[in-house]
Amino acid sequence: MSLRLVPTTMRRFQVRRAPPEDAEWLKRVLDREGERWGTGAELQPDGTIAVTW
Repeated sequence: MSLRLVPTTMRRFQVRRAPPEDAEWLKRVLDREGERWGTGAELQPDGTIAVTW
């Protein structure tokens, strides 16, 4: 099973795609926090994050 996430940021009430460094940070957080449940996160070429379990 998997879930696809689109990392975003919000500024001045506008939602935009997160820059690559922010997407990488979110991927690392999801990996770290999901480790105890056996989940993993992978940054995809299109900038989304695939979370699998």
